[in-house]
Amino acid sequence: MTPRSRLRAKTWLVACLALALTAVACGSADDAGDSNASDTIAVSDDPAESDGGDESTDADGGDESTDADGGDTESDDAPTTLRIAERQAPDPFDPATLSDNRSIELAQNVYGGLTAIDPDSAEVVPALAESWVVSDDGLEYTFTLRDDVQFQSGKQLTADDIAFSLNRAVDPDVRSGYAFFLGVIDGYGAVSDGSADVLSGVEAVDASTVVIRLSQPAGYLPSLLTLWPYWAVDSETIAASGDDWVNPPNTNGTGAYQLVDQTVDSEYTFAANDGFWGDTKPSIDEVIVTIVPESSTALARYEAGEFDVIRNLTSATYRQVLSDPELTEQLGTASQLRTTWYNMRNDVAPFDDIAVRQAFNLAIDRDAVVEIALGGLGSPAATFLPPGLPGNIASERDPIAADPAAAQQLLADAGYPGGEGFPEITLYYDARDDFQAVAELVQAQIASNLGINIELGPTPSTAYNEMLNDPERRPVFSMYTFGLDYPDPQEMHEYLTQSQPSGFANYGNFSNSEVDEMIAAANASTDPAERYALHSEIDRVFLDDWAIIPLYHPIATWLAKPNVDGFEVNSLYSTRWENVSLN
Repeated sequence: MTPRSRLRAKTWLVACLALALTAVACGSADDAGDSNASDTIAVSDDPAESDGGDESTDADGGDESTDADGGDTESDDAPTTLRIAERQAPDPFDPATLSDNRSIELAQNVYGGLTAIDPDSAEVVPALAESWVVSDDGLEYTFTLRDDVQFQSGKQLTADDIAFSLNRAVDPDVRSGYAFFLGVIDGYGAVSDGSADVLSGVEAVDASTVVIRLSQPAGYLPSLLTLWPYWAVDSETIAASGDDWVNPPNTNGTGAYQLVDQTVDSEYTFAANDGFWGDTKPSIDEVIVTIVPESSTALARYEAGEFDVIRNLTSATYRQVLSDPELTEQLGTASQLRTTWYNMRNDVAPFDDIAVRQAFNLAIDRDAVVEIALGGLGSPAATFLPPGLPGNIASERDPIAADPAAAQQLLADAGYPGGEGFPEITLYYDARDDFQAVAELVQAQIASNLGINIELGPTPSTAYNEMLNDPERRPVFSMYTFGLDYPDPQEMHEYLTQSQPSGFANYGNFSNSEVDEMIAAANASTDPAERYALHSEIDRVFLDDWAIIPLYHPIATWLAKPNVDGFEVNSLYSTRWENVSLN
């Protein structure tokens, strides 16, 4: 929404996707609002200063100097500490079971996979694998591992570790929410039903070569393998530590930082991995993550000089920042690969009539939704695939401007002049403050522009997910947000536009055989240009049928002090600590 979307058996995952907000992702139920959560990064050269007390005196009796931003400075060889205040505590550090943006954002600095997402371009790039080759029929991928990757314990990474990690991700006993994504690998069905222990389609040919064989072509596989459940974990560490392998000092990934201490639900400490294989080595010695539930508190402490970066401002804090010239200079924003929209049940009245669907689209002022309901935290949407995602058609689509006169005529043509005779409908949505503000404004716009009074149905997350995923109770009118987990349009189109049941998160029950055929063709192709062209056409068909009401694309926001270099949030909510330095 990013998360960026995060599944537990298929039914469990479908519930998660109902409020997917990326990730990195995007897509767990709890994670749907993470684009508006408050994350605060603080920097201090002296951990003792975290209580905001007086300046300390060094061993020689001399006082430390204080810089213009209120931060203390020490000698160049003194340890540096980056302090992060998170709104929510992370999950245990098992990549296979992570389920929300906050957890993934932290864990991506501890673990890594065969492929990764470039933090600047959001493109898929080699990571633990230095290269890969695809067979002519698209059914076999051969990955060659880098020869300079070690786990944080010092153990060399081998192909056996990759095979173990992939097999563990689909093990029913592990209950990974994203196991089903690997359903294209040979042997997945046998592992998932318990008749086999390992994937027949995963083979460690030698210490540096992994072969993955597919049951059907999946040109998006390199993108898929960037996902957290498929990151490399060490079988020896898990065997030696049992369930305690996710806790320090036992955590053992290949990333730039290692989890070395924690007070669960309170504070987490990460130390730089001196043996990190990446070209950019971590320059910050230690990262301390403290759980700070209130975003207003985080902003106040930022202004007091305790923190150096705050992420994901709420609409209230965003407005506060914009009213302060000094804070505005420190504000950063970034587009996200996330779309928020309204589902209309295309298969039942009144939304089985395209004229009604178009009328509702033209009755909504998206600029007002963004500026009034969201306080500017987004951009109006005219497409399903978000701008920046390969295959998106944002550049060719005009904004969907509010046109009350045209909307009223369409409604009259559908047999509901002035809204007369229109059935009672309720707009259902997750009971979040931002969704409530949007719903109230849209309710007023539809009443004014169409003469229709809709009811509002804010619903707690769990109950809302259950409603969406029950075909008998699925709402006629509902809100949904989705953030890409990996930068490929396959994820949105296959699961959100394909006909049910394959499109299990297609909550508007849109069904079009041409779209289904194009999705299958795109999945079968290994030519990126061909795949993205097909996905562009899918979006055209979907939008031309007025299947949904695109509302907005959320944005990421942060504040950064001048002494923090390299802090960026990419379009998949990713921030890599090795790219951040202090001056």
